[in-house]
Amino acid sequence: MPKQALFITNDTNITGLVSGLLAKIEIEAMLVESFAKADFVLYYQALPECIILDLSLSQSQGLDYLRKLKADERYTKIPMLVIIETPDPVLIKDAFQAGATRYLAKAFLQRSFLHTIIDILPSPAKA
Repeated sequence: MPKQALFITNDTNITGLVSGLLAKIEIEAMLVESFAKADFVLYYQALPECIILDLSLSQSQGLDYLRKLKADERYTKIPMLVIIETPDPVLIKDAFQAGATRYLAKAFLQRSFLHTIIDILPSPAKA
């Protein structure tokens, strides 16, 4: 089974970029556009290598969803990358408090995405 990343977003402007970048490191993007669909994927499919959560989907609901995942022991070890529109210090702090492993602003996706994903993956997945 290929390595997978669950990507929760409704921003069609970044789905192709993120999917293409993940493919370069042999990770398949499982794209979902709602938290309900993400729940379905997490419940019925193999756990992903990481979860990428675009907070532009819904900032407050996204943070709540992140807290929910981190409170569930099935998902505590899965790295969570949060994507935000702009580097807002308050939002970044809130994201880390909610359980984010890392964050990236959309403006830096192309330049920093692969390095960030490789850095947060568990060691066996890096090999």
